[in-house]
Amino acid sequence: PTDDKGEPKKLDVKQNPDGGTHVPGLKVARVASMADVEAALRVGESHRHVSGTEMNEHSSRSHM
Repeated sequence: PTDDKGEPKKLDVKQNPDGGTHVPGLKVARVASMADVEAALRVGESHRHVSGTEMNEHSSRSHM
């Protein structure tokens, strides 16, 4: 999802009073085959944004 400016919208995981979780704005996609799953994952990957900082490169917790 995007905001009014077309920027990617941050999705927050919320906890329901019953202890379950939900993500407001999350899109549900029905799939009927493995090909549908792979297509949905490709769409998700194309919308994914990953960034880092110089600090991340030197962190003891950063992954190689």
